Amino acid sequence: MANASLSVGETMIYTTTRVVGLDRQKPVGTGTGFFYRVDVAPEKAAAVLVTNKHVVEGCDAILVNVHIADSADPTKPSGQFAPCVVEFKGGIVDHPDADVDLCAIPIDNLIGVALQKGVRPYVVTMTKQNLPAASDWDNFGALETVTMVGCPNGLFDEAHNLPLSRQGITASQLKIDFQGKPQFAVDMACFPGSSGSPIFVQDNLGYRDQKTNTIHFGRNRFLLVGILFEGPLIESDGTVTLGRKATFSIASMMHLGYAIKSNQLLAFDAHFQAEYDRQLGAVAPATSP
Repeated sequence: MANASLSVGETMIYTTTRVVGLDRQKPVGTGTGFFYRVDVAPEKAAAVLVTNKHVVEGCDAILVNVHIADSADPTKPSGQFAPCVVEFKGGIVDHPDADVDLCAIPIDNLIGVALQKGVRPYVVTMTKQNLPAASDWDNFGALETVTMVGCPNGLFDEAHNLPLSRQGITASQLKIDFQGKPQFAVDMACFPGSSGSPIFVQDNLGYRDQKTNTIHFGRNRFLLVGILFEGPLIESDGTVTLGRKATFSIASMMHLGYAIKSNQLLAFDAHFQAEYDRQLGAVAPATSP
């Protein structure tokens, strides 16, 4: 869960991790993911790792470096981390809409692996409270500053297991579904490996309320607005294509990226709630006739 001892910037960083796709224990690609908590019942939640479907396509497991909690104060990271392999074993959940490039991987196994290694994992999750409310989408400005956290081309701070942050602006309006789909475009350097990166609207000095056309000084927003999934490339012959995975063709990035709107994460609720109810029913004591 989000930790009150962390600043907003630290929260964005510690919820994000590099994802290495494995096929029969061999690395086959890298991407980015972030930890998210799905509420399935009162006082009951499921923690998952969210990334793009294409990041783990053809993989049977992923490798994630898990931060270790400080032994003296488990609400803080110790600065240490441990590599953990999460085998899917049928546990990966694709977004119910085949056109939405998102999946959720339950991390109970990841936490279990960390505990088996004798370490207490330090996991910071985003929740639906970090998502824009329905009214927020209409009140976003035509241009918003956005921050993306991830591992472009697999790059990150390997010594501290921390992702990299980049800033840009929205290239399409957040309140409009770009190309008629629940997505938007960002003007930002986006590279393979950034797939699955969370994108935030985060203000430090206040913001303008588009509905009332007033500026709120000292009132800051911290909202998860999207997840990067692809970006356009210019091929050597000038053709524009969409790139998700690294290729060997000669192409250059266009400093643009396409992101799935974060409200699509809510579609995972029904699956995990149904799964929780199923498990609850399976362990319920038999009743007398």
